Amino acid sequence: MKLLVASLFILLIGNSFSKSEVIETRDYSDVFKRINQVGDQYGSENVLVVFDIDDTLLVIEHCKKPNGEMTRGIGKLYSCPSEHTESDLSLKIASIQDKGFATIALTARGNSLISPTKRELARKHKGLKTFDFVAKPFIQEIKNIKVPKTKRCKKGQTPPCLSGEFSTYPKFLEGVMYANGTHKGLALKALLEALNESFKAIVFIDDRVKNTKNMDMIYKDDKSVNLTNFLYLRHRD
Repeated sequence: MKLLVASLFILLIGNSFSKSEVIETRDYSDVFKRINQVGDQYGSENVLVVFDIDDTLLVIEHCKKPNGEMTRGIGKLYSCPSEHTESDLSLKIASIQDKGFATIALTARGNSLISPTKRELARKHKGLKTFDFVAKPFIQEIKNIKVPKTKRCKKGQTPPCLSGEFSTYPKFLEGVMYANGTHKGLALKALLEALNESFKAIVFIDDRVKNTKNMDMIYKDDKSVNLTNFLYLRHRD
């Protein structure tokens, strides 16, 4: 009986480490509540919080060309001013940074959008604090990160299916990884390996189902990491 109880205890511990879930929310209060919970469980220094940018940190509500037409598509990311998705979000992020949580931004944006991204992250929203991800342990900059490329899976294969090639376009600058459209789960894993960093828990916030699925794909069977995926839908309706 004692052996059975011990075995069940070990199994439960293993499952707690490999647990991964997707939580839908329209309010960051849910996100920060979970961040503090995993911080209490693992220690803030062992938790990484990863934020998407578009419609997660920043949102473009209105932007018109000089002729009065609405600016659409990728063009609006170059020239349009952004707003924070929630008015107190930059203060909340600064608060968890002060508690010792590691934070980064992971965007699908590519190299051509680095300058406008820096500009908008540094824009003050109604006089509040700007977004700033330049902090330990993510001070180092990496110009070309090798992220494995994926291909369409054949019948019976389990994603991600790799092509055997690498993308060297993604960059990590000032605490922001510009994934250039690559698989976000593989991109984060490649970044952490390049920086020789590891965490016991990861909290990932994104507004697209595809990205939460891709993150889960990489970490769901990793018993050393507790992953929580948040699908942030406030600006997706």
